[in-house]
Amino acid sequence: MKKQIQTLQNSLNTMKVKLSDLDHELSTFDQSDEDEWDLGEELYSDQEINDKKESIGQEIKSLKERINTTQTTLDHMPQQEERDFRTQLQMH
Repeated sequence: MKKQIQTLQNSLNTMKVKLSDLDHELSTFDQSDEDEWDLGEELYSDQEINDKKESIGQEIKSLKERINTTQTTLDHMPQQEERDFRTQLQMH
């Protein structure tokens, strides 16, 4: 059970870092009032920026849902472990 909890915590931390990266990327797009954006070697039109912002927004929403689900699972694992322990005691 402890290994499972550690795996979920690692996954949760990874998702939180990704969420932070996406939030930063989205804020980068939001800071521009120009017709075209130069990100690296690529130029983006208004439509491409809007499409990219929408895509990032959807990814953020999905990631937040996964974070919430993972956190809920982690929160309930100690309770489940205690229930399993009590069940084992009752069987003996």
